Amino acid sequence: MSQIPKQHFKIALVGVEFEENLSLRYLAGSLIDSGFSQVSIHPYNSILDAEKIAEAIINNDIDLVGVSMAFQVRAIDDMALVQVLRKRGFSKHITAGGQFATLHYHELFQDCTGLDSVVRFEAESVITELAEALLNSISLEYVSGLVWKDAQNEIQINAATPEPKNIDELPLPLRKNNRSEFLGLKSIHMIGSRGCHATCKYCCVSALATERRSAAKDAGGLNAIPGTRRRTAANVANEMAMLYFKYDIRIFEFQDDNWIHPKISTAVDYFTELKNELDKKGVGQIGLTLKTRADSVQPEIIRILKEIGLIRVFIGIESGTQSLLSKLGRKTRDDVSLKALQILRDFKIPAYFNALLFGPDIRSADIEPELEFLEKCTDFPFEIVEVVIYGKTGLYLSLKDENRLRGNYLDYEYDYLDEHTQQTHSIISQLETRHFGVYSPIKMAADLGFNLGLLQVFYPGTIADSFAEKVEVLNRKINADQVRIIRKAGELAKAGCSVEKASDQLIAETISIDLEFYRKIIELHNEMEFHVNSLVRHKNVKSYYRIGAIVQSGLIASLFLMTANKMQAQTINPQVENDLVKLAYNYHSSDWGQLKKELRKSTTPIHPYLHSLRTDIDSINRSDSTHIDESKKNEKRIEKKFAKLEQKRIHEDYKRLQHILNEHNPKIKIGTTLTFYLDKDGYVIDVSSSGTSEEKIVSPELKKEILDLLKEKQFYAYESRNYMHRSKRVNHLKNHRRQKRQRRGPMD
Repeated sequence: MSQIPKQHFKIALVGVEFEENLSLRYLAGSLIDSGFSQVSIHPYNSILDAEKIAEAIINNDIDLVGVSMAFQVRAIDDMALVQVLRKRGFSKHITAGGQFATLHYHELFQDCTGLDSVVRFEAESVITELAEALLNSISLEYVSGLVWKDAQNEIQINAATPEPKNIDELPLPLRKNNRSEFLGLKSIHMIGSRGCHATCKYCCVSALATERRSAAKDAGGLNAIPGTRRRTAANVANEMAMLYFKYDIRIFEFQDDNWIHPKISTAVDYFTELKNELDKKGVGQIGLTLKTRADSVQPEIIRILKEIGLIRVFIGIESGTQSLLSKLGRKTRDDVSLKALQILRDFKIPAYFNALLFGPDIRSADIEPELEFLEKCTDFPFEIVEVVIYGKTGLYLSLKDENRLRGNYLDYEYDYLDEHTQQTHSIISQLETRHFGVYSPIKMAADLGFNLGLLQVFYPGTIADSFAEKVEVLNRKINADQVRIIRKAGELAKAGCSVEKASDQLIAETISIDLEFYRKIIELHNEMEFHVNSLVRHKNVKSYYRIGAIVQSGLIASLFLMTANKMQAQTINPQVENDLVKLAYNYHSSDWGQLKKELRKSTTPIHPYLHSLRTDIDSINRSDSTHIDESKKNEKRIEKKFAKLEQKRIHEDYKRLQHILNEHNPKIKIGTTLTFYLDKDGYVIDVSSSGTSEEKIVSPELKKEILDLLKEKQFYAYESRNYMHRSKRVNHLKNHRRQKRQRRGPMD
């Protein structure tokens, strides 16, 4: 029987969490609802966090560790964490869950020897049963849906439940106390359904649904499990109302694979009920984002969603030609995509989508018709991507049968049928400033659309319409250049140009273009923030560009520098260098220590230590001095370059500021009338004396005069908020500047 009370049994859940990991937080909610009150969530966003998380788990004497293994691309990182825990002496139970673990538990037990069990499919009930069994020393054979190793190290597979639990009956997820804000509005992630009714041959969600139906049949289930299981509208409205009033949430970002019901009348009835329920509960203006298939975008559905507060849609187009749709196994017509985009135009709803332009069965003859389709929808941001192979999917099985699959379950690769298509993709993939995940101009343009949707819903009027026009013009320029570059890459591939030579040519061509795109995107972001600040005077609004990183501009600049280094450029054009500096610091600046930390993340693809982890699961010994020394050298090179750029930028802006002040009033001097330094939020112009304690504090009139002047000249500055006694203030400022100098070197 149990040796400790249930409320003292400690459970740690680990997984990626940049916003809120709802899969982990639903598990935490169920565990707490069952009486396991000591549940902690440990964000695991980088392999560099593994040692810290392992230390926290061991120091807190955790009884059960649950590791989220939802993503193929993250699998080695997750496996490495398990091995680090074991090497540091953790001896208690470690389980894993998520779609990747569910589909690949055989391989995981073979390669990740520290793993004790895998929770298959939806885990709320399973992990609660597992915790109960461990607490009471009961055999794990009674935990439904669990795969585990017995005392002889043999794998035991427990039957899953015949059908999953009604999701309306699940406890609500454990929520964070702090919330992300965009244009001054608090945001939260939600789900209204689970699964997807479609059967696309490349999709892991479809593969997981197939596995679940098979497991239910083996367990004696008589009812077919639908691809999508939706919460009732009333249940969703209850959670939204609670979040609206308890956490002051105004933006609800639904993460469902496909929330909208495929039948139009059913979908309209559902969202009409949702709106009515929200109105009954007194919920005011809110914003809504969601994902959907193109064939689910219908005027009747979008109309009611817009009445609720639809901000933006991620639309699953993937392809606009029948040839590619058939090859991808998408059961839809080629005219559906253009119709869906036109409906969103008519309702003025921002949207973005992916174009699966490269894949195993896609030939060069397929690409030009697809580019012609993309040219018809350049007002919406779209990202050119390659088909990724996930285990157990229909595409995986067909490529395996054709003997065209390479790699393993951690990272599948494949042979293209068309050599020119493969060569074109190899060239395009080298353009890191164009194709670099959340830091690409395409993703940033999609983020701009998010902010535009917020303006249209919460601050409608002529200004919002003006921003819509500017955003559309920018989207068209970015997308037109995307299409142009892909065509050019295809021409170079057909001409027999090597990947290295072709990519060098296109890098030189795109780097200045992308830099201009970044600059314009940031300008529009800042204009939107300024507009909202003029309407909402009680708070300073910043959006942070929807990626949760306050140093985004610095990462962009580092990306350009790394790209230039790859071209073996000894120097950077002075004008480009100056633009990089402005991008990195003149907008949303950050503390240098934080920037260095983020830069380490940005170098992940070339980081030697991480590379060793991603290529060899056994190479997880972090004390490998060779790898660490090399990684430190890389960091120091980037740090040294940024230090030079920072000094140059500060010196230039120091002179510019003094020139502005001298022209206006020669009595205003930096160092006596005001203090000038770089803080985590940008330049701080502290309008008080900063010389000696005998000097007088600046008069309110002169203070206002200086601040008005800086605002007029658009100099990014603000008044210091260090309101303290005058006798202490001067010493505080001097100490503050001394600390800054120690981190950065002289600034004057």
